[in-house]
Amino acid sequence: MSDIMVMTDKIQLVTDQTPLYILLNHLTITPENNSTYTWEDNEGIEHSNHTQIFRKTLPLKYDKYQFEQDRAYQRKQKLIEISLDIERTLLFGYKHAGPDYRKTMGGLEYFLPHIVHTKSFINSEANFEDFIKRMFLLTNQPHSQIFVLSHINNIKLLCAALWNDVKWIPREKTYSIPMLEYISPHLNVYMLEEKFLKENELFVIQDLCDLQLLYIPNRELYLEKDIHYRDADDVPRDKDEFVAEYGLKIFDTKHNFYITLED
Repeated sequence: MSDIMVMTDKIQLVTDQTPLYILLNHLTITPENNSTYTWEDNEGIEHSNHTQIFRKTLPLKYDKYQFEQDRAYQRKQKLIEISLDIERTLLFGYKHAGPDYRKTMGGLEYFLPHIVHTKSFINSEANFEDFIKRMFLLTNQPHSQIFVLSHINNIKLLCAALWNDVKWIPREKTYSIPMLEYISPHLNVYMLEEKFLKENELFVIQDLCDLQLLYIPNRELYLEKDIHYRDADDVPRDKDEFVAEYGLKIFDTKHNFYITLED
């Protein structure tokens, strides 16, 4: 490795023994096709992440008139598919990069501390209060709420155990997302169903502001129409393609958790 000159108020020589740190603006992320850098914030966070490119292709049929009759429906289906791919990656994505492998971003499971907890906390109000108290002591922060992402069966059991104190939040306040609220002496708990979670999995998020979905400008989800290409037989074809490039940023990994439940 050759020496590197660093421009400051005084010119300093950086030798092989000098550690180098990349500090980027906290709203900056690095494109997937850049093989050198990953985004970090400027407050010394230990974790970094990649952006990831998502694609869903819709080949045009030989009979273009016939295809046009079905085109809107197929685009809608591909939009749903790529949205689910993004959601799944935000939860369970594995951060990876290499010279022969496209960058992938890490999701919540990759970055958050892992806790194993007994499943008894969903069986009664007393046990759930004990669970909330433990979460309150673990967070040790001046926040008054947590968000619990869980399998629908766990939410049903909790509703049965907490039926006097749990209520649905009006959807006009939650962007039409079904959300339950439970007011505890320790914390206000908001419960959401997550279809990609198994019955023995939970995510506990102290504050949704701890998470940020970042994207490359002009590369958030969009549709490219009538792309010309040649297939494996060198025959000219056309296709539509949904493309998106996103990255997950987590401002606080110390007080948010990925929990697995055991009997």
